[in-house]
Amino acid sequence: MQLAQIYTTFLSAKGLCIDSRQVQQGDLFFALGQKDENGQHKGNDFAEMALQKGALAAIINAPQLKAKYAEDERYILVEDVELCLQQLAQYHRKQIDIPVIAVVGSNGKTTCRQLLYLLLSQNYDCWATPGNLNNHLGLPLSVLQIKDEHELAILEIGANHLGETAALCEIAAPTHGLITNHGKDHLGEYGSLENIQKANHELYDYLAKTEGQAFVYGQDAIMMKAAKKLKNPIFYGRPKDHTQAKVLQTPDLKLQLQLGKRKLPVKMNLFGEFWTPSILAAATIADYFALPAAVIKQALESYAPKSLRSERRNWNNQAVLLDCYNANPSSMQAFLQAALAEKSAPKVFVLGEMLELGDFSQSEHQSLLNQLANKKNIQLLLFGPSFLGLSLPPFAQHFDNLDQLQQALPTSAHAIYVKGSRGNRLEQLFEEAKELN
Repeated sequence: MQLAQIYTTFLSAKGLCIDSRQVQQGDLFFALGQKDENGQHKGNDFAEMALQKGALAAIINAPQLKAKYAEDERYILVEDVELCLQQLAQYHRKQIDIPVIAVVGSNGKTTCRQLLYLLLSQNYDCWATPGNLNNHLGLPLSVLQIKDEHELAILEIGANHLGETAALCEIAAPTHGLITNHGKDHLGEYGSLENIQKANHELYDYLAKTEGQAFVYGQDAIMMKAAKKLKNPIFYGRPKDHTQAKVLQTPDLKLQLQLGKRKLPVKMNLFGEFWTPSILAAATIADYFALPAAVIKQALESYAPKSLRSERRNWNNQAVLLDCYNANPSSMQAFLQAALAEKSAPKVFVLGEMLELGDFSQSEHQSLLNQLANKKNIQLLLFGPSFLGLSLPPFAQHFDNLDQLQQALPTSAHAIYVKGSRGNRLEQLFEEAKELN
């Protein structure tokens, strides 16, 4: 079946689904999953179930399945289901003539995207990436959910190898974009910090090629060098830039935001000075899209972090800061610096291992421990096998299961700081904690 015909089916569908357990009536089901030795997706095995549950059609790449149901037009045979999903999203994007803002970077993409949505939705009917749909499968699903009524879209782009950001830009076709920062995310896959930077700069390559509008953090020398390829980038963060900020208070962040001649005190519900570039980026773009300064201030101050990012909770009458959606050496270092600077009760650090570091895992975890080695009046609870065999500070304890770790948590009068990779699931330690934001 030709892509245009599949697109007609997509337009008739009520939704999209890649998990047969979650199929709703009228969904278009994509039979994805790992490929076998014949290149067929595992999801083919669940196409029949999806249709029985009410799916409008199932995109498959199993000829034998199509042959079995030759008379059933709901089985749509393609060569590669993943490629079909991506091509369909690219085709859909070409039908939509609206500004699309791409958010790329090592850390803080989701928070920056959420800030942008909160700001821009004050004046525009916006679409933004839902959840964590930002990779080779998630981004196409995000693009395909952009509707005719949307006036602007904000798409988060996540990658873990060279060339992936470039490929996703071809699907998303951003007209505007920014890089939040360069850090050590997916270091094991990239192999070096230089490759991570090169991968992030693939956004600049795309915007240079298409003459799109880039927003560049002027305090980052590496971004500034890469930005030379861009046509008329908008810089922010330097004293001479239209948008800049002065940190008035940290780690509970308070800024003086400057938009041209307007100076606005902004009290954020974010923890740590390291969020300043993301806040500046969101404010710069909101100003570019003609939001009034007062609206920008009000929206920024209303932002309440959730989804395990700078999320404050109360647990057993103790303050808990959960920042455990993900972790890499760069974000971990920034988190620790902010936490150590906070004037609080005796501190307890619950740190999970940092995943996807490959050959760098041992050295990066030891470097993390070394940052804390000479600190006083803190308790350090470590989780995960990556800490085994390392030189631990005398005040550190290591655990290989969460039940044991939970027994070691203090029962009163402490401030607890939690950071780790998604695979650690450290939030399970505090499931009954109440949100404070």
